[in-house]
Amino acid sequence: MATWIHRYQDDFVWHDELGFLFVSILLLATGLMLQLRATTLVGGFMSAVYLCTFAILVPWQKVDMLATAKLSVGAVLFGVGALLAFYREQILALPEAIQGRRGVFRVLDWR
Repeated sequence: MATWIHRYQDDFVWHDELGFLFVSILLLATGLMLQLRATTLVGGFMSAVYLCTFAILVPWQKVDMLATAKLSVGAVLFGVGALLAFYREQILALPEAIQGRRGVFRVLDWR
């Protein structure tokens, strides 16, 4: 609601914008990962509302700062996703290595 109020007043508060976007994407992602219908629908609806109202209500003079911020956040998310995909096999082998106290995890067996 705070985001919409600020948008109607031609005021741009990046904390509210980022918060709205983060919560909507978080709800959508957790709903998809955990296969929860309500969370997925709410997150998808919030994301759609955010994008539609962004295109209509945000003053065009303020779009460049928000676009730069979103580009930066998107680049970080893409980088984290690429790293997780690249090291997938090692990450999947971690629980077994921890349980078997192999490699760096031998330190846990010192006492």
